[in-house]
Amino acid sequence: MYWIRIRSAFWPISSPRWRSALQALAACQRAIQFDPVYESAYREAMEIAALSGNRADVVRWYEACQKAMRQELDLPVSAETQTLYERLLGRL
Repeated sequence: MYWIRIRSAFWPISSPRWRSALQALAACQRAIQFDPVYESAYREAMEIAALSGNRADVVRWYEACQKAMRQELDLPVSAETQTLYERLLGRL
């Protein structure tokens, strides 16, 4: 059986809590594919990564958001996204 760390606790991959996180992440990915500058989907993906203790994925989602905003709109990420990113990194 595979296990994942979520908020300093270990949950089996088959647990409903982990399945719902995976479903939420899949929804974020679909939303981003449909609209690459949908910042709230990136923020949600960052939150999910942080819940699993995955700092690298928090950074990856943030950098993907930065890149999309820059390429598509020639804008920086919103203050809300920047603040969330800094808060999540401070927690991990």
